[in-house]
Order: sequence, then C-alpha cells, then structure tokens
Amino acid sequence: MADPLSLTAGVVAVIQMADQISSLKDVFQSLLFLNECDSQCSAMLVSLLGTDGPIHACKNALAALEVHLGPKYLEAGGNQQSKPNLPRAGKPIFASYLTAKIREDVEGSGPEEPVARVYYYCYHGHNQDENMPLVRWILDQLCRQLRRVPASIRSLYDRGRGLVYPTEILMELEDILKEFHTVYLVVDAVDESQTRINLLETLRAFATEERFGKIQMPVTSREYIDIARVFTSISVPMSMLNPHVSEDIRKYIHATLESDRRFRLWSTRLKYDVEVALARGAKGMFRCAVCQLDVLRRIRHERDITAAIADLPPSLDETYLRIFAAVAHEDRPFLRHVLRWIVSHQSRDY
Repeated sequence: MADPLSLTAGVVAVIQMADQISSLKDVFQSLLFLNECDSQCSAMLVSLLGTDGPIHACKNALAALEVHLGPKYLEAGGNQQSKPNLPRAGKPIFASYLTAKIREDVEGSGPEEPVARVYYYCYHGHNQDENMPLVRWILDQLCRQLRRVPASIRSLYDRGRGLVYPTEILMELEDILKEFHTVYLVVDAVDESQTRINLLETLRAFATEERFGKIQMPVTSREYIDIARVFTSISVPMSMLNPHVSEDIRKYIHATLESDRRFRLWSTRLKYDVEVALARGAKGMFRCAVCQLDVLRRIRHERDITAAIADLPPSLDETYLRIFAAVAHEDRPFLRHVLRWIVSHQSRDY
C-alpha cells in the first residue's frame, strides 16, 4: 500500500482527523511559518484573484491557541504541565505539520524541476462553498512562486473583472501547472465547507484527471458519508489515532479534572478511573473527551459517574445523539427554536 505522506504517492490521502498529530511543541512553529509566509501577500494578486485564502483563518487559530495556552506556553514550545485545550485548532496544526514536512523535502529542488507547495484551509467561519476560493488561491500561490502572472490569467481577469466561469479558471490552472514538475497541495478541513458538492468534484478531478497529474494532495477531513463516498476508491485513508494524540488527550482530561471546581471534590480513585476511561473512549478525538467531561460535570453521585464511564458512546455521532436525547421534554421546543435560528442565520435561502 502506498504511503499517503510519501512525496511519490500520486493519490489523495483522506485523513480522519483526531485534532492533533503529536505534541503542540512539534508543530507550532509550522503554523507560525504559514502565517508569516502568507501575510506577505501583495495587493496586486489579492485584487486579481480576489482571495486571501487561509491567512485570516490561520491567524484566528493562532489567536485561539494564545487564549487557551498563553503566550509563554507558545514561546516555550509547550510543556507537560500546561492544559492543551485544542479541540478547535487541531486540523490547522496538523495541516501545518504536513506543509512544513513537504517544505523540508522540496527545498533542495532545482530550477530545472520547479516544485510548488500550496496550503488551503476550509475555515467554517467563512460559511461558503470553498470550491472556487480554493482554485483561485492555488492560482494565486502558483503565480507567486513563479514570480510572475501569466498573460493569459491577467487577460482573463481584466476581461471578466473577476467574474469568470469555473471552467475557465480550471483551464488556467491546467495551463500554469505546466510550469512545475510537481505541486504539493494540502487541503485542510474539507468537512467545514458549506455545500461540499462542487468542492468534492474538484478534488476528485485533481486526483483522477490526467491534466492535473502534477498535483500531489493530502486532504484532511472528518469522516462524513458524502466525503467518504467520493474518496474511498481513489484515496489511501489514514486515521490520526496514535500514542501522541492519546497522551495529549489524557493530559487534557487530567488537567481539567484537577482544575475544575466540580471535579476537585471527587476522590483520587474516581478521577483516575474517569481519566483512563475517557482517554481510551475518545479514540483520538478531543471533542469526544470534551463532551464527556461536560456530561460528567452534571452528574452528582459517584455510582452514576461509574455507570456513565462504563457505557461511553462508541463514536462522536453517538455522543451528540445522547446529548440531544438527554434534553428534558419540556425544553425541546425551545431547543428546536434555537436550532432553527442557527440554521436560518447560516442559510441565505431559509
């Protein structure tokens, strides 16, 4: 089986995210590199292609890390006593790790075989179909790495004032790929794109069509049915469950049990049992541990806590189902009303 991270593998790697690949100290500098690199965007290309790609999303992730961990933790590269509360920042960190590893491997490429690397983050806060923003960002980054804007691209956008058909943009991408030996494209958090149909079709084309054969593409995503349906036959899946992640999750659980005033009253033995059970039951997902701690925080009697950790939900989806099932019957109309407001806020057609 091909190694999905190998620079010679010509297949998409759909990665089931577990929110961290290893300790924060191993990958944080990579995230800093991405921000530093992308923040040098020139006004000309931003105006031409109409996108700032993952710049602001990366900065938001960086700000979230500073809020949760503190600047001293970040400057020191992490330490075991700190509380790694990273359920929302894991995918950018992992993708930055991939990008940094690719950078290390391609730095020695010569001008006779030019190699490009592109990172794109499908940030959920954009609340948009990420298909065309992704393609525009790829063109933007390839132009920068060529250190010129091909005449055909400039002419296309001058004529269309940025309003061009997707097929035209894909044709320009096909053309500019001829300038490179290989393009390493890291697409982060595909699951966070709103209306993923177009994005998934474009990624399928990148993975299967000969005209995009120079693109090597690891993709990160949670395991959703529509995404799995597209990539199952053309990708090498890789789970992020590994000892580094499990250890980080256990540290988070331990720190929470020791710092939260509701847990401090528990016996040492009970806290140990909860720590072991939740770390094992999380299966590499910070979010599972976060949700279970929130559930346990509301249980008063030790026997009920012991029963709860003996019957943990097998997946994140089941965790959410149990949370909804636990809502009191008289509160469900209010919950339904709140969810409708959330949906209407995110949907222009509601």
